[in-house]
Amino acid sequence: MRHEFREANNAACHAVGMSGSDRKVLVWDGPTRLFHWVVVTLVVAAYVTWRLNWMDWHAKAGYALLTLVIFRILWGFFGSETTRFSRFLASPRAAARHLAHALHPEPDRQAGHNPAGGWMVLLLLFLLFAETLTGVYVANDVADEGPFTELTPAPIANAITALHWIFWD
Repeated sequence: MRHEFREANNAACHAVGMSGSDRKVLVWDGPTRLFHWVVVTLVVAAYVTWRLNWMDWHAKAGYALLTLVIFRILWGFFGSETTRFSRFLASPRAAARHLAHALHPEPDRQAGHNPAGGWMVLLLLFLLFAETLTGVYVANDVADEGPFTELTPAPIANAITALHWIFWD
């Protein structure tokens, strides 16, 4: 499975040392592409099962999401080159410079995430991790308790349940 990155502008191709013809570049590996689409599917499934009050299925979708997020975090350190955080996570200053030029877009000179996009990846992973991890501790009258709810004092479990709602809303 390959993601094709095509430069249509010949001048841009020459600026980055490419020939004027389209070039195919492997950007994301198979596990990363599969992760992206399974996460999309599971987020939709978690939302639908919550709306339909199918809490057993909601919990299963949440556990699967938590597993995938943990995988992606590990893959960010040990995966292929373009999936490593060290490869696509630029300094905050570089991200701010990129955003400052957002109104004057230029052709991308790199395959993969731009400097602001790398930080967006971290934000999305954090939010998914926080949402799924708080779901493991949730305690309310609507659904079954999470597997760690009984190990957590009631005030803390209630605070975590509130966070579970805040992260989604």
